[in-house]
Parts: sequence; structure tokens; C-alpha cells
Amino acid sequence: MAHIAPPYPLNTAKELYEYLNQKSLFNPDGNIKKSEFYINVANKHNTNNKIDAEGRFPYNYKYEKNVGEIQKYVKIVPFRRANISNDILTRFQTQKPTIYKLMQTFNETSNKVNFLEKKDKI
Repeated sequence: MAHIAPPYPLNTAKELYEYLNQKSLFNPDGNIKKSEFYINVANKHNTNNKIDAEGRFPYNYKYEKNVGEIQKYVKIVPFRRANISNDILTRFQTQKPTIYKLMQTFNETSNKVNFLEKKDKI
């Protein structure tokens, strides 16, 4: 059976925009310095999830889940070194230094990441 990848990036971007707009999650005053950075990670508490040794979804499982099946596959967590690879962080630092600095500021100053140890902060 051939697997044809749907246009996930375009649909994901549209769905994200609609979700953020509906939930009024856009930055209301436009102050970029208040930016927050989060990522979806595999929900280890969902016993139906298939997760590899690194805590990620195997490729086949990730793209072949049942359409319409509602489960908490992921958890939304703040960016931190444990969930963003050094390669990705280095790419942000070199190609998007302003964004990288905003990630650092969020990790250093937000009460939402007080639980992070210093070594895990960006």
C-alpha cells in the first residue's frame, strides 16, 4: 500500500492560525519580547502511544494513525534543551538570532518555566 503524504505543512499552518485566532492567543499588544515558545512532544502517559527509546513517535506510527480517532497523543511543553536538538538550536542561533534570543529570554524570565534546571534552559 503506497503512502501519499498529504499537504501537512500548509494545512497545519492554516489550522494553527485558526486555532490561535479562535483562542485569542495572538500577542494582543504586538510586543515580540513577550513571545513564548512551546513544542508538542509524545504523551508518555497515553498507553496507546508507540514511542521509541528517545521518547519520539516512530515514523510509521506518526503518519499512519487512524483519522478521526481522538486521543491525547501529545503534550504541549515549553522549549528546552531536552526537547529541541542542539542542531536545531544552533540553526536558530545562526539563522534566526533574534528568535533565538527571544527563546533564551522566555527560558530565563518566564514563570512558566521555573521548573527547568539551569542546564536545560536555552
